[in-house]
Amino acid sequence: MTEMLDRILKALDICNAVVNGIDSVRQSRRLAEIAVTALKQRPLCDGSVRRAKRALASLVVGLNGDVKDRSNGSSSSSNKRTTSRSWSFGPRSNVAVGGSSGHVSKNWSATKQIQGMVANLVLPRGAEASGAAMPVYIMSSVMALVMWVLVAAVPCQTSNVLVAPLQLPKHQSWASAAVNIQEKVGEEMKRKEKRFGCGGGGLMEEMQRMEKIGLSLLEFTERFRFPAEEEEAEEVAEKVEEMDEICRGMEVGLEDLQRQVREVFHRLVRSRLEIVSLLDQAHAI
Repeated sequence: MTEMLDRILKALDICNAVVNGIDSVRQSRRLAEIAVTALKQRPLCDGSVRRAKRALASLVVGLNGDVKDRSNGSSSSSNKRTTSRSWSFGPRSNVAVGGSSGHVSKNWSATKQIQGMVANLVLPRGAEASGAAMPVYIMSSVMALVMWVLVAAVPCQTSNVLVAPLQLPKHQSWASAAVNIQEKVGEEMKRKEKRFGCGGGGLMEEMQRMEKIGLSLLEFTERFRFPAEEEEAEEVAEKVEEMDEICRGMEVGLEDLQRQVREVFHRLVRSRLEIVSLLDQAHAI
């Protein structure tokens, strides 16, 4: 149970990091919106294209910020990210579960947290398989998998995300869906690793589409000469509309995702408090 409690602490830290990562994705969306507004101007002129170019250049860098941060050790933006052990997710938390407060070091890594969560996670065998060890193992495995998927989807303070952190028992019926998820996400990581040389986070579909279109539009702004050719202007207009659609979807989707991560956070807090309470009662007997 001690290891289970420690895993929950690590998961709480990851939840905070993911919420910070969602905020960084919002910033990317704002940059994309600036580019969309500028490139919707008619006729396209040098001034609006320059505005779009600046926004798109920042967008592309921002979407791959974790990749650059890792290659440079850490950047000022990474250092500003916080993963609070005071866990200020609102008054409902009422958390008294950590031994420290303040902020985790700039060297904090979501990947290291996940490694710590799975380090001693071993399938119970023999007599243990019929006792409490099995449900604890299943809960720990699911929790680690969810945290891993969140870190893979949302860029947050991390080193290379592990491709397959869990050694799941494929013969167990509950693990089949988890194995499929891990395999699919792992494949996406490998594809990103081929493109950027490291398998970081940011696998969210909208972010990948935004990056692809952003690169294409950035190339257009770099070669733009007034007046734009009619055929190329039409192609750009289609990409701008697609980018606009992504931005509108992300505005709602990011709110929902952040709300769900906060809900997971609060459930983890309640679960940990319940476990601690039960252990205290058992020791008092």
